[in-house]
Amino acid sequence: MYARRSRCLTIILFLTKINNLKKIFGDKEGADYLEYLTLLNMGRNINNLKIKPLDLEDKIYSYNDKILSEQEKIIFEYKNILKYLNTSEKVKELSEKDLKYIVFLLEKIRSLLKDLSDYRSIYEAKKSIVKIQIKLNLNITFYTVVYDMLNEYNSGKELKR
Repeated sequence: MYARRSRCLTIILFLTKINNLKKIFGDKEGADYLEYLTLLNMGRNINNLKIKPLDLEDKIYSYNDKILSEQEKIIFEYKNILKYLNTSEKVKELSEKDLKYIVFLLEKIRSLLKDLSDYRSIYEAKKSIVKIQIKLNLNITFYTVVYDMLNEYNSGKELKR
């Protein structure tokens, strides 16, 4: 009986979160609640660790005491996504809508790869990679764009860093 009550409370809390998200998103079609919740969780984790997002990223992308450049990080993750898409059976479970969205983002990244000397291009490529990683349920490693992406969801309300 206690387990059933606990499960009911969990469902009620989940539905409450969804209703709150609908208020944030204005109940728009295509609103990506999973992306928002993932980013929110990442933001909380960064705050709890009390480490700067760039320091976290640098730890992930260091090899033999060398830290990859921003361009190398993006190319590395882009190749990982392509490899995953070509080898994972889970890709078959994605909806047509999600697959089209991922292809759109991959094409965007590919065009941004032509000029990754511009900070804006680097930011947009990282953001697109994070969106794909969330859709594919992959590890997300570009911590430097998390707060900005959350701020976009929160209509420019600055989040505590």
